[in-house]
Amino acid sequence: MSGSLRVDTRTRIVDENGAIVFGEGRYQILLALDELGSLAEVSRHLGMSYRAVWGKINATEERLGVKLVVRNSGRSKSNNTTLTPAARYLIEKFAKLEAATRAFCEGAADEVLNYHFREDGEAADNIPD
Repeated sequence: MSGSLRVDTRTRIVDENGAIVFGEGRYQILLALDELGSLAEVSRHLGMSYRAVWGKINATEERLGVKLVVRNSGRSKSNNTTLTPAARYLIEKFAKLEAATRAFCEGAADEVLNYHFREDGEAADNIPD
């Protein structure tokens, strides 16, 4: 086999039914919303429909039981949607969870995937116990 192997992990928080509550996509939505301040701008920036962006935010709010965004009245061109403290907390904690998960999985993968096969298909001598 040529090239190196790696583990591809996706950190997601799911409910008891396996439905996604929060993950990388929703994390990116909140980060973009914090920067851009507009759901319409976020949808354009991420290449998603406005309805999809709002639907993901709304579903997460419902599952967590907290508001993540505040939509300010008016249709000004300035920021009209802001993150709540709960959203900022979720962003911070998810980033830490994702980094810890990735670090753990990469370390475990090194142990599992750090072996080689000989041309005859047999494993080389450096197989972990």
